Amino acid sequence: MRRNSFLDYVKKKAINSKDFIIHKRKIFFKDNLSEDIFLNRVINFIESNVPEELFQYIDYFIIGDFNSFKEREINALYHEGVIYISNIQEDEQDLIDDIIHELAHSIEKNQKGLIYGGVSLESEFHSRRMKLYQKLLDEGFNEVRKMKDKFSNPEYDSDFDFFIYENIGYENIRKYASSIFVTPYAVTSLEEYFATGFEYYFLKSRKKLREVSPYLFSVIERIYEELVGKRREYI
Repeated sequence: MRRNSFLDYVKKKAINSKDFIIHKRKIFFKDNLSEDIFLNRVINFIESNVPEELFQYIDYFIIGDFNSFKEREINALYHEGVIYISNIQEDEQDLIDDIIHELAHSIEKNQKGLIYGGVSLESEFHSRRMKLYQKLLDEGFNEVRKMKDKFSNPEYDSDFDFFIYENIGYENIRKYASSIFVTPYAVTSLEEYFATGFEYYFLKSRKKLREVSPYLFSVIERIYEELVGKRREYI
């Protein structure tokens, strides 16, 4: 179904009578959120912490239960100006995380020159991947040797993803990567390295992001200055 046709379908089937809007971008509902999630609190938090200018690549949001989410084991997706979000959320913070993460992907898709130009963000990502590789070897995970080439690949690789989270284990990655990556998910690919850093910058600790991934931090600062039109103010 084409994007406009799908939006027309959602509008016709819309189950909410009240308009919900994030920075002038409307939220459409294919399916309900759970009753314990108060969307107004989510909207107020985002609008208070993330400037409207950073939403310039977003046309609208659609919340619902999508088959593709189950097939791909994801909760949200940015595609051609739309952020699709699962209506199944643990809590309001989970919903905020999904929105800001996909906002990062919208910027990454449209600002590749700003993000990947100059001193390479890819170089920083690669150096951290290889630090993790050596750390896992030092901790006795000798099976990583057969995956060394994939540690050097910045693109998403389903075999690498499966190996990291199934063979090594999420908790081990969290334990051994904590001083190398701000979150275990940042290990996944260069795109996710940027998106998780962006999310961390706005929702968690800019200080830790600057300590762990200084070049990524500087990239996000440049994006802020370029798109918002001013430097970020710190209190």
